[in-house]
Parts: sequence; structure tokens; C-alpha cells
Amino acid sequence: MSTMWLPRRRSPSAAIALIGGCAVLSLYLFERSAWLECGTHDRYAPEQFVARFEPLLPLLPKDEPADYLFDQRHANIERLHPGARLLLARYAVAPRQLTENAGSHWVVVDSDRPDVVPDAALSARWILLADLRNGVRLYRKER
Repeated sequence: MSTMWLPRRRSPSAAIALIGGCAVLSLYLFERSAWLECGTHDRYAPEQFVARFEPLLPLLPKDEPADYLFDQRHANIERLHPGARLLLARYAVAPRQLTENAGSHWVVVDSDRPDVVPDAALSARWILLADLRNGVRLYRKER
């Protein structure tokens, strides 16, 4: 009967380094795929996305995060994954913060159809502060 060689001491630092390396690699690959999906031929190129959100910058609070709500009902998911849109939106409004479902009093709604109001805005009685007429809106939740 042959026995397989196993090290006597298992190094936890090697396991931590391996897990950390995998995490960094997955983040790199996600960001790389998000940027490649929205190449310069696409209407969601980073420069165009920044220009799309630029009028919103003076209206966003500087000291508290705003929730980001992407209207997936009317989205062209094949062109740009929702996670990539959030990444680009965060890039466009930096250094201000956009979060998902953090319960903020501010909500940025992103939609491919500027004429559609999200159901959450209607049912929760959000106050419309800005409509950029390009699918981006800023709401404030009633307290």
C-alpha cells in the first residue's frame, strides 16, 4: 500500500495568500470585462458615461452616499451588464459615492428609457429633484 506524501505542517499564510490572489485576480477580470464590454464603439463608452452623469454632480450630496437603482426592465443587458453600469456610474460621479440598497435618502435612477418612471419611485413617493432627460434622474426619499 502506497502512501501519499503530505506535508506535516500546513501553512496558513500560503492559503491566505492564495485566496487573496484569487480575489484580486477576479476583481481585475471583472473590471477588465466591464471596460471591454463598453468599448469606444458603444454608446456607453466611459467618456460618454461620464458626460451623461456630469450635470448630476453639483446636485449629489458630498458627505453621504446615494443609492443607485438601475431599471433592468427596459435595459439592453446584452450591451452592458448591470454590474458594469454600476461600475461606470461610480466612476462618473467620483469622489461621490453610489451604493446598492444602502437605504440612503438620495436615489440615482439610471434607465435606457428616459420616459419610464420606476415603480419604486411611484409607490414610495420619492421627490424628483432632477431629470437629466437622458435616463438619469435624482430622487430624494421622504423622511
